[in-house]
Amino acid sequence: MKNNLLLLLIVVFQMSIWSAGAQEMRDGVKSMSAGVQHAVFTDMPGVSEDLVNDTWKEYIKKYGGKHKWNRKAKELFSQGVMLPNISSEPINLFAATVVNGSSVQFILWLQSTDGTFYTQERLMSQQENLENLLLHFGLEVKREDLRAIIKEEEKLFSKQESDLKKLEKSKDRLHKDIEEAQDKIKKSEAEIEQNIKDQELSRQQIKSQQDKIDSLKKKLSNL
Repeated sequence: MKNNLLLLLIVVFQMSIWSAGAQEMRDGVKSMSAGVQHAVFTDMPGVSEDLVNDTWKEYIKKYGGKHKWNRKAKELFSQGVMLPNISSEPINLFAATVVNGSSVQFILWLQSTDGTFYTQERLMSQQENLENLLLHFGLEVKREDLRAIIKEEEKLFSKQESDLKKLEKSKDRLHKDIEEAQDKIKKSEAEIEQNIKDQELSRQQIKSQQDKIDSLKKKLSNL
């Protein structure tokens, strides 16, 4: 019950962070592997850069095309992507991220297959569709972030369950040790009682033997 409440609080907290810090899509000139080009971008607060990049790599695959990571430029190049709401023809996408404090800025450049980058005017003509694309991608980033948090919380939950089982086993062992100790005490008490009886019998035997010796000595002295 406590773990379910914790997960709920985490989800609410994460959603509040996004609601407080998320910004609308903006556009502007950004430097990238092909020079300085116009791009659209949005901020994603409270998530890691790796999470945003990894999520985009998987997210964009559903639109087809070929995808290659440019390690030097830290960009994902997606060639021949089909985005029907934005273009009737395949287009190329360049995606990159920049960390700004506690937020990650996701930047997207669009390029026609002839190598021409989308200008501000062309980008703004597709503003609503681009906003929807980034909005749905942002929601997927939120989902992945929460999945990762839940996974970690489930690991902690499993560890707590494992620790509880260990404590229960330890308690059972201690109870067993106590029972064995009690049995040993009972056995020792019985042995003590028998020892007392044996001592009494031994004293009687010693007295009898002493009396016998004294009697024999007396007979010897009378001879």
